Amino acid sequence: MFNFNPIRAVLQHSTRIVCVALGLVASGSIHAADVNVASHFQLEATRGIGPKLAESIIVERTNNGAFKNWDDFAVRVKGVGEKKLKIMQADGLTLGTK
Repeated sequence: MFNFNPIRAVLQHSTRIVCVALGLVASGSIHAADVNVASHFQLEATRGIGPKLAESIIVERTNNGAFKNWDDFAVRVKGVGEKKLKIMQADGLTLGTK
């Protein structure tokens, strides 16, 4: 005979929801990249960075060295303003030093 336990059913459903939510949260940090060492592919995976901007970042970094801070980054890379910078940072873009 089938024995249905409503409390157990709710707990199993809640556990599935929590697992899915944690998976979604964790997937956001997969794209975290350091702007001073990230590859073209890693930069493009960051929200707010397309192929042209990724190329500009790499060219600037290669020609003039690592970015010292976010202000230095925004000044040296054309097309990066305060709004775009916040979007990139929210998606996990970091700025370390070489």
